[in-house]
This record gives sequence, C-alpha cells and structure tokens, in this order.
Amino acid sequence: MLPRRAELPQLLSSLTPVAIDVEHEEDESGTFGETFIDYRPPKLFLGLPHPDPVVETSSLSAVQPPEPTYNLTIMDELDETNALSCLQIETIVSWMNWMKPMHCLAYKLKQ
Repeated sequence: MLPRRAELPQLLSSLTPVAIDVEHEEDESGTFGETFIDYRPPKLFLGLPHPDPVVETSSLSAVQPPEPTYNLTIMDELDETNALSCLQIETIVSWMNWMKPMHCLAYKLKQ
C-alpha cells in the first residue's frame, strides 16, 4: 500500500542515507581508472550543463556517437533562451535522427 501524501514528510525523514562507493578498475599497466566519468554530449555544443550530475562508463565514453543529421529548427531559440540543458537537446536530436528513417519507411509501406 502506498503512503498517503500527509505521511510522506515523516517517511522521508526516517530514511537513512546510503553511501555509494565509486568503483575503480585496474588496467593492464597496473594503474587505476575510474569506472564512471562526467558526461557531456560530444557532438552538440548547445544548451546549459544539465542541473543533475550525469555520468557514463569510461568504456562507453571511448565510443563516439554518430553525427547528428537532424536539423533542429528551434536551435537559435534554444541557444538564446537556454530553456533546455545540453542533455535534453541531445535527446531530442538523437530521437529525431532515429525517427526520421522510420517515418520514411512507414510512408513507403503505405503506398
């Protein structure tokens, strides 16, 4: 059963914080590297840093994402207003890159 809204403050204050250990890995040369590193979109340079900390694995950061091919028509407005973070903008562009071929395929299948 879910707690009632009035019970939430008491429930939250009774929670005990948990420490999270950051994993370190040893490479072939015997040096230690961090498993997670801070993430910033490597292909888009627009928008403010995301307000929450965002990380990715060091192995994933070694692989570059594909070049964005979608032309975001609100790019100038986003740059002026800083309404979205760089990660949110990257998500929109990546989604549209992926969806554009799907729309073309759906159109061809209808004909």
